[in-house]
Amino acid sequence: MIVAYDVRGVDPDEAKDKQEDIEEALNEKLGWTGLGYCDDGRLSAEALEICCRVVNVDLARKVISESLDGSVFSDYSRIYQE
Repeated sequence: MIVAYDVRGVDPDEAKDKQEDIEEALNEKLGWTGLGYCDDGRLSAEALEICCRVVNVDLARKVISESLDGSVFSDYSRIYQE
């Protein structure tokens, strides 16, 4: 599962810091719920994509969405299965 963020116009160092913070938050949430973990992330000039390995895609999407909404990481552009 991928959690994507639009990073056009964002300083690359800031985007990398954001990636680390998001991965930490998602690892904690996915780990505590037993749904999985963050495996890696990809950063390009246009997008930051956080890769999560999950055991139940539908439930993980719901948990991730609820966890991010209302947080400092709520500006994600989409959550999708790859």
